[in-house]
Amino acid sequence: MPGFWSRVREAKGADWRRLLDKLLCHAAIVLSGMLAVFFLIDRVNKHMSFMTNEFHKRITFALALMAVYLAVRRIAAARRSERDDYRRKLRNYKKTTSEE
Repeated sequence: MPGFWSRVREAKGADWRRLLDKLLCHAAIVLSGMLAVFFLIDRVNKHMSFMTNEFHKRITFALALMAVYLAVRRIAAARRSERDDYRRKLRNYKKTTSEE
């Protein structure tokens, strides 16, 4: 299975958008996870003062949870679409080879 950087070098046109979508979804998960950790650390250790306004803390935490949820759904949908495309191509290939 080719690695990420080899796919980046070989990407063309629409492939770049797909790669960017994957990258942004994974980046959203990482950054949202960081925000959630900062929120939890700030709840336990007030002296670190990652977040100072209580309302801002709650809104940021909600945003982080929503971003993780949406990014995971987007990744799952992309994988499902790729799997379905592969199965469709395989089915069509089997039909054409069996007819010959």
